[in-house]
Amino acid sequence: MITSLHFENNLEINENIDTKKVIELVNSKKDTWIDVVSEPKKGISEILKSIFPDYHSLILEDITESTRPKMEVYDGFVFIILKTYPFGTFKQSQIGIILGKTFLLTVRDSSSDFSKVVDVLRAGKPHTADFVLYKLLESIFDNHYHVLESIDTKIDRIESRSLKKPKPATLKEILDLKKKLHKMHKILISEREVILCLARGNVSQIRQRTAVFIRDTYDDIIALIDIEETYREALSGNIEIYMSSVNNSMNEVMKTLTIIASFTFVPALIAGFYGMNIRLPFQELRNDGMDYYYIFVLAIMSSAVGYLYILFKKRDWL
Repeated sequence: MITSLHFENNLEINENIDTKKVIELVNSKKDTWIDVVSEPKKGISEILKSIFPDYHSLILEDITESTRPKMEVYDGFVFIILKTYPFGTFKQSQIGIILGKTFLLTVRDSSSDFSKVVDVLRAGKPHTADFVLYKLLESIFDNHYHVLESIDTKIDRIESRSLKKPKPATLKEILDLKKKLHKMHKILISEREVILCLARGNVSQIRQRTAVFIRDTYDDIIALIDIEETYREALSGNIEIYMSSVNNSMNEVMKTLTIIASFTFVPALIAGFYGMNIRLPFQELRNDGMDYYYIFVLAIMSSAVGYLYILFKKRDWL
């Protein structure tokens, strides 16, 4: 679906426009945002070929395939690829942005939500294409913040589980989050370079007034990178906590098994000793058919186990 938003004065929205209308709007020199959502590759190719006949193949390849964030300056327009995280999840989405002097063209899928940008345009104030670009950037990096906020909650929950009941599933979740954060880190580093180029005001399509606002977006990216690195360090700490908890649990199991073995080994040793087919002391303890020898051996076993129990208790092993 192709939607045009004319925002020179009052906002005027036209939905489901065709390629001819797109070309007309671009050539009209009116401040217009053309939003292409979930359009098939053939439709995107027709639009790009009509507007940018010399570079459409290069732009089409970057827009329709997964590409790292980048910015390229062409004659009369600047082309930008950015990543966004719709709905505050790690499900990544790509957006292609083309900024001319009076038009802004975005190519994206339906998962991206720029309703907040449309609300700004509905306020009725006159805006320019580069300022609308700034609001798009602001919306994109707000989604990055939402993702990191959700990770903060997950890290606290993982740390609690690592301390109480460390399980392999917990370690898998930690490693999975670290992998996603590392991927996000690479994206943020690339996006930081893009925003820095825009913020310096060296791009002719960006007015100096708008560059000031974009510098604020650059500060947001720096903050996002700091937060993301902090969370990765926290996850590394959680791995250490997990391993320590596993080792402690193993030590507790080994201590329990050792205590049980001690309680069973001594009686077994005594029983084995007195069960040998040789004459031993106290075997003659018999009276009226009563085998006092049997009772004597049980008493020795009980005394030995009792002594071990007192010894372990005294040393806080029980």
